[in-house]
Amino acid sequence: MEENIKVAVSDFKQLLEKLQVQEKSQSQVGASFRARMREVISLIDEVGLIPALSFFYSKSTKSIYEEILKVMQAKEKGNIKEEDSTKKGYALALYFTLKRISELRLIASIASLENPLNAFEELEGKQRLAFKLIFSYLLEMKRLAEATFEREER
Repeated sequence: MEENIKVAVSDFKQLLEKLQVQEKSQSQVGASFRARMREVISLIDEVGLIPALSFFYSKSTKSIYEEILKVMQAKEKGNIKEEDSTKKGYALALYFTLKRISELRLIASIASLENPLNAFEELEGKQRLAFKLIFSYLLEMKRLAEATFEREER
């Protein structure tokens, strides 16, 4: 199994553990994450990696992103509450994308995960390479989200 696929499966399982709802398919945060993962690849392709990720950061807001970061890095299960689901979906998509890019050593891991603006600066000049390296990861996260979560209600 390709490394990106293995990591995506592991990361997705971590997300499922962090969701607070019993029935994961009914999660509004999961539905938002599903929608974001469906759009991230085409958005990166259309506008570029940094503009796409900064768009996700703007939609999640700094405080929600920091909340998601804290929850995802904690050891406990079931900490993502269902309120602000759309913002949390954007934050999760941003978090997992930056996490994978940092694991590939294209950005400094901790500092860039904690401050996406630093990550955006570090990615300057590496956008195409980063997208090429994370494409299969993002595609697998999209597939797993589509298989697990219901559509986001509009």
